[in-house]
Amino acid sequence: MRVSGRKLTVTDGPFSETKELIGGYAIIEAKSQEDAVEFGKQFMEVHARILGASYDGECEIRQMLDGMDCAPER
Repeated sequence: MRVSGRKLTVTDGPFSETKELIGGYAIIEAKSQEDAVEFGKQFMEVHARILGASYDGECEIRQMLDGMDCAPER
């Protein structure tokens, strides 16, 4: 997701290698990819609203697994 001049754009990957610095991150738990994208939109809209039209930023959503997702079935 990208915000530029209060305009929010959502892009579906794949993404090229990045060489920019990551300024921060957030870890959320979402029930689906759609829920994660919706949360990301809200997250970026808060930045655009608070920081104004000059704000230019991006948000990347990645799936993470915990140990329980990889545990063998018993």
